[in-house]
Amino acid sequence: MASRLFILRQRIASSIQAAFAAFHGEVTPVLDERAQPFLADGEGGIDFDLLQQVLSRMVAASFQQMVTADRAHNAELANDVAPRTRRDQAVSAVRRKLIEIRGFAQSLFGSDRAPEIVAVDGETAYEPELLWRQAEDTLSRLEDPALVLPPASSTAMTFDPVGYAAELSPLVTTLRQVIGETQLDARVKATTQKVKDDAMAEHDLLMGACGRILSGLCLLARRQDLAKRIRIRLPSRGAANEAPSEGAPSEDAPSEDAPSEDGSEQAPAFPVPASTEPAGSQPATT
Repeated sequence: MASRLFILRQRIASSIQAAFAAFHGEVTPVLDERAQPFLADGEGGIDFDLLQQVLSRMVAASFQQMVTADRAHNAELANDVAPRTRRDQAVSAVRRKLIEIRGFAQSLFGSDRAPEIVAVDGETAYEPELLWRQAEDTLSRLEDPALVLPPASSTAMTFDPVGYAAELSPLVTTLRQVIGETQLDARVKATTQKVKDDAMAEHDLLMGACGRILSGLCLLARRQDLAKRIRIRLPSRGAANEAPSEGAPSEDAPSEDAPSEDGSEQAPAFPVPASTEPAGSQPATT
């Protein structure tokens, strides 16, 4: 599902494209007329109409790149379920075994001597990495041929280090493996997040540039009424969960370069004709 951050950016991108399509009929002839006296011999003129078309294509391509990066990151987040489930299961198994070994050691050798065998100081850990270290250290002690057991409180029970080591060893190995899987998964998620953030930053930069170019072309064509209605408000990362505003700013709103109340840039305030967008140039929805 597309986030509101993306929905708002799609609206901005569509508005920029629609504005290029809607305004070029009014703006381009005046630009051509103003530029004509300044052309040197042999110069064929400036194709303002082509410039607007190319910028519109750049907007569509930039948005699609951002959508692709977002989908890749969301897919990576969805893949996180299985490794986390395996990790949680491994943590539960190791904790149960450590608690079992520790409890038997305490009942047989006393709470003061049990830590000589079970490497748990205080509570058996829940955090996977710390739990693995407790289990790994305990396994090393159980497998140590030089281990000397403390005097037992009862001769009716026997503590079997070799047997416990055989039970604990595969659990420790599995825990180490799933910790590695989740760490790798976290690194992959960080990578896809960076790709997404970079694509979003590049798209925002292009949106700001295109808005200013369009505004400048309108000013050059002596259409201040159109230029002052072109304002880009790009959502901040902290506004990801905020619903985009539906209302257009009033005519006496701040100019393009004036900061808004929240310090962000302004959203397009120009109209978006429903039928002026060329087929296939609309950014794809997420």
